[in-house]
Amino acid sequence: MLEHNWVLGRRSPCRACCLRGPEVHFSSCVMPEYFEAEVPEHLSSCVTKLWTYSGDLSELILPTGSLDIVLHLGGAPRSQGQSAVIRSEPRALIAGQLTRPVRLWTAGPAEIISARLTPSGLTRFFDFSVPELTNSSIGLIDTEIVSASTLDRLFNQIESEKQLKRRLARFVVFLSDYLRPPPVDQRVNEALCRIIRSSGTLSVQQLANQIGISERTLQRRFLREIGVRPKMYSRIVRLRHAVEMASKRPDLSWAAIAMWFGYFDQPHFIRECTELYGASPGSLQALGSAITDELSTTLQSAAD
Repeated sequence: MLEHNWVLGRRSPCRACCLRGPEVHFSSCVMPEYFEAEVPEHLSSCVTKLWTYSGDLSELILPTGSLDIVLHLGGAPRSQGQSAVIRSEPRALIAGQLTRPVRLWTAGPAEIISARLTPSGLTRFFDFSVPELTNSSIGLIDTEIVSASTLDRLFNQIESEKQLKRRLARFVVFLSDYLRPPPVDQRVNEALCRIIRSSGTLSVQQLANQIGISERTLQRRFLREIGVRPKMYSRIVRLRHAVEMASKRPDLSWAAIAMWFGYFDQPHFIRECTELYGASPGSLQALGSAITDELSTTLQSAAD
């Protein structure tokens, strides 16, 4: 069934840069086309956003604490992380958790359809090792879960549709075919919620004590479900909340914000920005509103 109540919108890149969410920032002011669709209720526990983008692509992707399933209908992009190795990305892929920035570009116009997942959302679709995807991606064909013929059929169906809402609806049908019952690990879900609600300021020991398991057990189970260890996820959440605070409270100094969120000092805060975002706090200030749009969506969906 393809019909759904779609909420579509177009955004200017200067106002809300939005590839892989607003945490990717456009390198120019050429007007791209970006649309978001309302997530169907049956996918809402594992998908936070359905979106499509067409236009030039040369972007910096920042850590968000979530994963994505992505289809590239245009040219397959290339990516480059801190290792400086350039790799070609598959046409259909799963993008894992990021703990550092990655640059993404194409030689020509890009056309992308994607689902932003909750931190544990991948396990609702595929029985795949989440930690193996951290700072990486894998083609859906390479998972040996989705066949080449299935992907060819999906791409043909999407490309045959002229209306954007029906293209997105085809993608929803594909995702729905792989939807599985949620795995039962309430301790990981509780730890995830506590990290988000504390703005990432709780230690792993505090988390373990609050949910009633050992630190080692928490580390192992959290890594298996989320793809990174709880300390790293807390770092991502804490920094994004700090950037949100800077956007909402321009009267506060970076030193005050660093103290507010429990960084040892301002140099510690600067090192976190440089490692996770590849930029200093000052250079992020102009991007604050775009980053915080995604923060509220991703983190609130994970906490619900």
